[in-house]
Amino acid sequence: MTYPAQGSSEYADEQIAADQWPLISAFRERGAPSFHWLGVASARASYEESCARNGLPPRADVQVEDLRLTAEEGSGNSAVRARLYRPENSEVPQPTALFFHGGGWVMGSLDTHDSLCRRLAAEAKTAVLAVDYRLSPEHPHPAPLEDARTALAWLRENGHRHGLDAENPAVAGDSAGGHIAAALAREDPHIAGQLLLYPVVSAAADTASYRRLSRGFPLTAATMRWFMDLYTDGCTEPGKAIADLTANPRPVPTFLCTVGHDPLCDDGIAYAGALARAGAEVRHIHLPQHAHGIFTSAGVVPTAERVLAHACAFLRDVVKR
Repeated sequence: MTYPAQGSSEYADEQIAADQWPLISAFRERGAPSFHWLGVASARASYEESCARNGLPPRADVQVEDLRLTAEEGSGNSAVRARLYRPENSEVPQPTALFFHGGGWVMGSLDTHDSLCRRLAAEAKTAVLAVDYRLSPEHPHPAPLEDARTALAWLRENGHRHGLDAENPAVAGDSAGGHIAAALAREDPHIAGQLLLYPVVSAAADTASYRRLSRGFPLTAATMRWFMDLYTDGCTEPGKAIADLTANPRPVPTFLCTVGHDPLCDDGIAYAGALARAGAEVRHIHLPQHAHGIFTSAGVVPTAERVLAHACAFLRDVVKR
């Protein structure tokens, strides 16, 4: 069952999945204040509160350790904050995935995605190293990607001391974190696979889904452009900062989820096709009536939890090859 988006004429023709409709309806009743309306500080606070309220219940069957990562091969930040999740009763050394949270490179933290990382670790039987990369606008490109490279280098240099199998890790992320994950997978031939949830894969921002998603959702085209502007502040060529991943992708095994009510939708679908044409194993799930943000709202959107079960199966398979 789906519900029409009610309240004003500009929403009348949309169909929104029943399990996400209460969230979208409540958002619109508040005036549909997309993140770019709020400013950086208020957007961050709103995102933290939303993730805490709507996220998955935390799993207790996971060991959690906060770390500070340094690496000889890394660059940028001298010590990157991270959180290591270990599933109980798993093999040693543990296969490992690096996780990068979403939030437009501007919002998000280890806490906003804590319950999601716990779920990935517990059900995929995979250690998850979540990276608290620096945020824009205080730290625009290339700081987040430098922190990601530092985390990968730390894993390769020090993972064995923590019981981690770091030879061929996977990478994972949602939204802007999905771009960081995919960028790492593109430049490092030893990445075993990538798990991407509605990722940013291009800076072009000129697809039909960008033109369609102009209002009524927390992530609109204008919000996405605001995020990109903050992330690429000072870059003479923003397109190089946010690489077009659909061009000549490395055929790494991929799990990719896209959603219909999302400016990133068409780019994500194009990326899945480009990967498949390049010879990659691609597991692509498209949810045409859901909106961006379902995985940080998986506690109240059951479809997201069902998709995560498939994502965990992919992750479990790919890190053990």
